[in-house]
Amino acid sequence: MKDDKMTIQKRLENMKNFYIKADDLIDNLPDAIPKKTKTMLKDTILGDKDLKKLMDGIDVHRPPRIFLIGRTGDRKFGNRF
Repeated sequence: MKDDKMTIQKRLENMKNFYIKADDLIDNLPDAIPKKTKTMLKDTILGDKDLKKLMDGIDVHRPPRIFLIGRTGDRKFGNRF
C-alpha cells in the first residue's frame, strides 16, 4: 500500500510539472507563431478553471478522513459491524 501511495504521489507531481512546463513551452514557441495564437493556446490549454483548481490542489492534498455515524445492533439491518 505504501508503494501505491508513493506511485500516486509521483504521478501527481509529474502532472503538476507538466502543467507548469506547458506554460513555458508555449512561451518559447518560435517567433513565427503570432502572439495572439500563443495567448489562445494558453487560454485553451491552461485556462480551464477546474484544471487549475486541480493543479493547485495537488500541493495541498491530504488523505481523506472517514467517519461512521449511526447506531450499532439495529435489528433492521442486523449486526454488520
